[in-house]
Amino acid sequence: YVMAFVDELTGILGRRALEFKLKTLGKHYYLAMVDVDHFKKFNDTHGHQVGDDVLKMIAKLISHTPRAYAYRYGGEEFCLVFAESAQKEVVDALDNTRRRIDEYALYPKSLIRNKTKRGEKKKKKPLHVTASFGVAQQGESEGFESVIARADKALYKAKQSGRNCVSVAK
Repeated sequence: YVMAFVDELTGILGRRALEFKLKTLGKHYYLAMVDVDHFKKFNDTHGHQVGDDVLKMIAKLISHTPRAYAYRYGGEEFCLVFAESAQKEVVDALDNTRRRIDEYALYPKSLIRNKTKRGEKKKKKPLHVTASFGVAQQGESEGFESVIARADKALYKAKQSGRNCVSVAK
């Protein structure tokens, strides 16, 4: 079960678990796609270990979104599923999570440590991470693949609108 459904890096449920949940959930749920803004920059500038730290931080923060199930979709994309919620509650919860990510001070561990300067305090600047959200409501007799596609379109709209925001699909 763990190997099939839990994402090894972040510790939250993965894409296979998401698809199982969506097939068995029923109707009228909301699905939000979450994407880390400028994720490639973290890997290119700071290395893949820092990129992994960013993904773990995002997974931790989104997993505390009220009334939502959190999943890693792949790469730097995540999903949140809300069963039996009103649109305003969903958008408010997503915006609060977006704000928590924006305000989080991420101090990744340095991969290179200077042993000659042990004990000396060095002021490190935290990394500033933001995420964009696209959300869609499952429509009457709509398959989960279509809901994911619409949420992804809304996510793309959020990216085009300047990132670090929530966009709702029509």
